[in-house]
Amino acid sequence: MKKTFNIQKNGRIIEENPVMILNSIARLFDARVRATNPVTDMLPHGSRRILMHLAHKDGIPQMNLVELTHLSAPTVSLGLKKMEEMGLVKRENDKNDARVTKVYLTERGKALDEENFLRLQEIDKLVMRGLSDEEIVRVTEILIKMRKNLLEDE
Repeated sequence: MKKTFNIQKNGRIIEENPVMILNSIARLFDARVRATNPVTDMLPHGSRRILMHLAHKDGIPQMNLVELTHLSAPTVSLGLKKMEEMGLVKRENDKNDARVTKVYLTERGKALDEENFLRLQEIDKLVMRGLSDEEIVRVTEILIKMRKNLLEDE
């Protein structure tokens, strides 16, 4: 089975494989998200993922964000520091265990998440344009397998 594909880009033939294409899609998606929201563009790497996870479950321990985002603890900590400075999150020690720091979205953080959610829905429509429901299900299944392979190898 062929595992690479030849595409023409800027007059040159380039050989790509599925992982290269996936990486390219991720970068294009990221650039589109950043271009649509100047506040999001100011966030450090991974902070949009932190924002998304807090929107789903606010007030979770900081270390849980490390697990959920698959970012390093220092990256999460630096991201949260910048997000605090921007007024998007607040960190508080757990009342029952002072060793645990819980992270909460502020009203500004919630508003930014809502804006991002609406923008992401539009970008999702663009990315999925022309795909049938069956194709979307199949590509989703494949991507889940690929992610699982990476997570199992950690």
